[in-house]
Amino acid sequence: MGLKCSNCHTIPSDKEFDRITAATRPSSLLSYPYHDSCLRCHQQQFYRGALPTICTVCHTRVSPRLTARDVYTQFPNPKRGDRMAAEFPGYFPHELHKDLKQCDACHKADERGPITLPLKTIQSEETFKIIEKGAFKTVPGERGAKAHASCFDCHWQDNKPTKDDCNGCHLSPSDYQVGKNPVTGSTLQIIHPRPLSPSAVKWFSNWPADLPKRFSLKFKHESGDKSIGHLSKDCIVCHVNVSQMTTLNIPKADVEIASCAQCHATDFPIPAGEDKSFTISDEMTQRATLGQSYVCVACHTTPIGREPPPASHYAAIKQPSPQPGQAGKE
Repeated sequence: MGLKCSNCHTIPSDKEFDRITAATRPSSLLSYPYHDSCLRCHQQQFYRGALPTICTVCHTRVSPRLTARDVYTQFPNPKRGDRMAAEFPGYFPHELHKDLKQCDACHKADERGPITLPLKTIQSEETFKIIEKGAFKTVPGERGAKAHASCFDCHWQDNKPTKDDCNGCHLSPSDYQVGKNPVTGSTLQIIHPRPLSPSAVKWFSNWPADLPKRFSLKFKHESGDKSIGHLSKDCIVCHVNVSQMTTLNIPKADVEIASCAQCHATDFPIPAGEDKSFTISDEMTQRATLGQSYVCVACHTTPIGREPPPASHYAAIKQPSPQPGQAGKE
């Protein structure tokens, strides 16, 4: 029938970008369409008998006295923390956006103070008892921030997809799978992030919800100053893989060690507490000499640092891997 998301849903105000409401009742506080949206196409089904079956599409029972509790529990509910499930797969080509604005326009500095460890599955260590302020960048929409705000700087009404072209970004699973945008009809190049390794699935299974999934948890975005260090780098200098992705659902903060090796392979040691610092080559040498008794500490916490280094780490220091193809930390 050619329906668009905006036939039933709307964002009524440029002051509240994330208040999605019924297109037929923009003043409502709920994001669900009202019955009058459904009646435009399904009037016959609604008046088919005393207990119309169509009601059970959304509701657990058929009754004139339905309440919010009678809506199926599998419907997305931000209060349950399943905000990602509320969206169709989000199409977002980072590569097309990298030249339009600085990374900080979308991913701002995380202004939370230090986070004390232990925290769920993250244990404290002698040289790593807190996650310092400036360790992370924010993601639009996390911890109650306005997810659409950074997008609508450009896409409110001037640049497509606009606010009424919801399915310009939020494609249905079938459209996303076949790689076609239903709004423009154009073919999409769908590039998914690679899946997590079995080890990573285990490490991240009980990860704190408000921390990015990171192998190198000790890394700080805010280290150095604006002329030297991480603050002087553009995001895609390190996040090479992310710049190639065309999805919003990236399961971890993906940075290959090859990006780190540009600076830290042999020349710029990484501070590791107690006045110690190591290059990648230093730690790989220690690992080769001491075996599993040595835990890589400059970037990794103990559960990850004691694992066998993957092939990519040997490649970073231009050495052959003793076990080519091993998954290791990655």
